[in-house]
Amino acid sequence: MSSLMQNYYPTFKMYQDVRNGLMNSLSDGDLTFSPGGENPTLGAAMVYLKAMGKQRPHQLESWIG
Repeated sequence: MSSLMQNYYPTFKMYQDVRNGLMNSLSDGDLTFSPGGENPTLGAAMVYLKAMGKQRPHQLESWIG
């Protein structure tokens, strides 16, 4: 295994665990929350990211695993 993977993988694994925990803890109410103004709800933002992922999958994967 390369030294880059040896150094980077533990951090990546921790990030994935935190992300998975956050995604599992979101409720419907969380997804419908909007901070107001022209800001989208969290659910709408996630739909946008999914659509963007179809166009730029490698970039999205680097953000959300």
